[in-house]
Amino acid sequence: MKRDLNKLSENKHDILIIGGGIYGATLLWSASVAGYSAALIEQNDFASGTSANSQKIIHGGLRYLQNLDFLRIRQSVSERKRLMWLAPHLVSPLPCIMPLYGYKLKGKESLSCAIKLYNLISADRNNLPDRSKYIPNGKILNKKKINDLLPGIEQKNLRGGVLWFDAFCNNTERLIISFIKSAVNIGCSAANYVKAEKLIIDNNDVKGVEVFDKLSQNHFQIKAEKVIACTGSDLIDLNEKLNIPKQKYVAGINVVVKRMFPHNYAAGIENPENNRLYFVAPWKDKTILGTDWYPAPEPENFVFKKIHVRKLLNNFNETYPQANLTYDDVEFVHKGFVPAADNFENSNSTLSHFRIINGAKSGINGFYKLVGVKYTTALNVADTLLRAINPGFKKMSIKSQPKLIGGEIVNLNEFKNKTHEKYQAFYSNQEIDSLVYNYGSEISNVLSHLNSSAENIEKKDKYYELLRAKVIFAIEDEMALHLDDVILRRTDIGSSGLPDDKELDFTLKIMAEELDWDETKRFEEIQKVESYYSLLNKNLVYKQNLVLT
Repeated sequence: MKRDLNKLSENKHDILIIGGGIYGATLLWSASVAGYSAALIEQNDFASGTSANSQKIIHGGLRYLQNLDFLRIRQSVSERKRLMWLAPHLVSPLPCIMPLYGYKLKGKESLSCAIKLYNLISADRNNLPDRSKYIPNGKILNKKKINDLLPGIEQKNLRGGVLWFDAFCNNTERLIISFIKSAVNIGCSAANYVKAEKLIIDNNDVKGVEVFDKLSQNHFQIKAEKVIACTGSDLIDLNEKLNIPKQKYVAGINVVVKRMFPHNYAAGIENPENNRLYFVAPWKDKTILGTDWYPAPEPENFVFKKIHVRKLLNNFNETYPQANLTYDDVEFVHKGFVPAADNFENSNSTLSHFRIINGAKSGINGFYKLVGVKYTTALNVADTLLRAINPGFKKMSIKSQPKLIGGEIVNLNEFKNKTHEKYQAFYSNQEIDSLVYNYGSEISNVLSHLNSSAENIEKKDKYYELLRAKVIFAIEDEMALHLDDVILRRTDIGSSGLPDDKELDFTLKIMAEELDWDETKRFEEIQKVESYYSLLNKNLVYKQNLVLT
């Protein structure tokens, strides 16, 4: 995937997408598969906004049973299955548990009926050929089992628990980049660090967008028949003629903390006193905890502070004292903005349904604004939007859709076993697993950037030679232009906590060599990475002597 601004500026596109989060990425891919000439621009890096700041859960729609919203359950089950088909290395089943109290709607009897109904509604969830994507039926757990899994939970009125299955994306950033890479591979265009500034309009019809390239500091135009903004809270006023109501937002915060449980179950733990539900999910050797919400009517003016992290920890400790989390347990802070519900003034709740705003209602034909709310169903929303543009658009069946780059895997477990057999003499099990779950079938492309074959590398140098290959791959094949692009979004060096000093210095050294950075530029890049850890009681130290070696 190359950053080709000439292709962007010289061609006329059917669709130009503004925004490189999950909604922009899935829309670009859906458009490319449907045969559209499409392009995407992102003012920062792909997957650098709210889409990366999630608990990484791919929901199966169980929550919609409380409103008997069977359509959304079916959509969630279908989209969860589709993501596991498209990117089997990135998305896998996740067992989830929750304690049950009392005899009301959230009691054992009610949830037993709900789980049986959900099992029936989602009966076709297991028709993928890869058995590693098998999702068992949910069931009710007895009191002993739930206590074994969640020691120290509130015992008053405890009657057991419920087990169900969602799915988990181990690297949400790479999933987004995979959608974009796959679309570019088909023939579409994409570029990061290109900012949309103004719509080009002729007789009330959109003709394209005036943009600014942050790297070259140049302005240019991109011609397009349709322009679709998938920018979340970052939408600027592209044209004074657009009379689009301003969407309100809420700020969400999750934290990565020490591993809370030895098992691989995610858990919903509710405070019986105030019905506040917190969710913890296992990730690598850590746990993701969330979510707390705060009003953010103007996201550009909202500042996440340490007090927000402390409040989340305190609230969860009140709900589950056994955790006893302290600020020093926090390894990383995920934060972002999602659309607020319409009763924003009286609630911190988020918007339940996506919105497609047609600029034609404001007299600007060919412009659309997409307000997305759920990561899981982004692909379905993309299909809906394409159908709104072209009523003749038809959604392809799951198995007829081409897999994403990296996802060309028939059976993930077999692929993983063969990869371990092939590389176990050269790399640790952890390093091989990282290759499998981040790159999938692209592993050979990554390793093609090794200076020499794995057999000829000294064992003590293997890890850093592999890291060098990942960095070069990110630069040459995945449009990585800044240090944080690699540290946070192309590799997993710093996505779950403060990077190791030596890893960080080595990565900076390789990028500086490849991109010809001087000392001032190197220092700027380190400072930018450090800003992502500003809410932690930890600091990166710029080691000049290491960087220059």
